[in-house]
Amino acid sequence: MNNLIYDVRGMRAKVNEIRSELTDYGFRPPYIIMDICNKLDDYCLEFVPFCTKGLRGIVSMANDKDPLNCILINSNLDYLARNYHGFHEFMHTKMHKNRFERSFCYDNSTIRDKQDPYIEWEANSGAAYLLAPPHLFIPEFCKLYSHLKFGDGGYWVRTYGVQKLIDIIAKRTLKAVFMHLCMH
Repeated sequence: MNNLIYDVRGMRAKVNEIRSELTDYGFRPPYIIMDICNKLDDYCLEFVPFCTKGLRGIVSMANDKDPLNCILINSNLDYLARNYHGFHEFMHTKMHKNRFERSFCYDNSTIRDKQDPYIEWEANSGAAYLLAPPHLFIPEFCKLYSHLKFGDGGYWVRTYGVQKLIDIIAKRTLKAVFMHLCMH
């Protein structure tokens, strides 16, 4: 991850503040980006059929001249991916409003070359953490794989031990799992 130190605790604290703010507005999980942007006066959300390969979303931040946060999401994506990437852009408006006004992160060759890896990690992880907090996601993930029998497969560990291993791995790779699911 480019030798950067990623502040997971700081990211989670920011997301918990955002979750609290959403609760104050009357929102409860599961969060739907269209519902939130429709209710909040300072947000505009549109779905656009992007032609640029790999481009999933763009955000234009509110500022002194324009009080509206405008989020554009690729309409070629499926519903769940649009929701996730909508929240990715939403996270930029909440977490990075003092870092840039507009994020048009692409050029003719590649999108990723123009992005700040830490800011993108924070928006990706923040969206995943908001939509599926680990304390809810990990038990469901463990239930999904609890039927596997590892004692006879040469691993010499009971299912409980495997669940603990999954718990450790899932905590460390929650972002990677969500990114893989949302990109496909």
